[in-house]
Amino acid sequence: MTKFFEKLKQLFKKISDDDIMAWASMLTLFLMLSLFPLIILITDFVASTSFNDPNITEYLIGILPPSIFETIQAIAKDIEVNRSTKVIPVALLMTAWASSQGILAIIQALNKAYGITETRSLLKLRFLALFYTLGFILLIVLFLLLIVFGNTIYSFVESNIILPEFVSPIVNLLRFAIPTIFSLIFFLFLYNLSPTVQVGVIKVLPGSIFASLGLITASSVFSIYVKYSVSLSYLYGSLTGFIALILWLFFISLIIMVGGEINAVFLSSRFGHLNQHHHEV
Repeated sequence: MTKFFEKLKQLFKKISDDDIMAWASMLTLFLMLSLFPLIILITDFVASTSFNDPNITEYLIGILPPSIFETIQAIAKDIEVNRSTKVIPVALLMTAWASSQGILAIIQALNKAYGITETRSLLKLRFLALFYTLGFILLIVLFLLLIVFGNTIYSFVESNIILPEFVSPIVNLLRFAIPTIFSLIFFLFLYNLSPTVQVGVIKVLPGSIFASLGLITASSVFSIYVKYSVSLSYLYGSLTGFIALILWLFFISLIIMVGGEINAVFLSSRFGHLNQHHHEV
């Protein structure tokens, strides 16, 4: 037990020394910057496929917080009125750039946590960042669809379609199983392959498990807000949806960074400074 508390103390000290809050804030900023052009891309696609269809509108009202739905609807109408072929490539480039900058922030934070110096070329880092960006976007989409909005989507479907009783427990199991498995695999690759030194999959397992479970927890809490978003928006105003979204992005950013720090603490206790002993790991 004493050893556990020593590890915990070492972890908190390392989190403070490595400025994890600053790295998490930076990642949150880039996630927000990538989110808005991504919304433009999605709404442009939806607008081109009859966004004003009452069935689509009713569906979105059923699953989205009012403030977020109103913003997306306004963007869609603006795109429909002022449609331009330049919108899609610009939004796509903005999403790719902002997301890859976020991944680069994670790579830099992991290098700092592991105590190693970046030696790869900028071009190689950019390609690596783009590769992880695709996985990270898929990860965010999975968590949003299955955990954050999953219960609301299922309730909406259930209210319109009669489903057998055995479907509900299966859906609830898959809602958490799919994101958990995907996120665990993603973090095993991220924590092992993205830093300059590859430390081995088993050695980054503690941080990967923490990050996966942390994202599940944060997303589950956010889903509670989504469930009661109508009444909360009425009480506290229309901005609550975006405030909740920003907080969710910040907490998942913080969890990802802390996962790297957990791996660094475990690695340092077994192998010392990675920059000096990278041939051993």
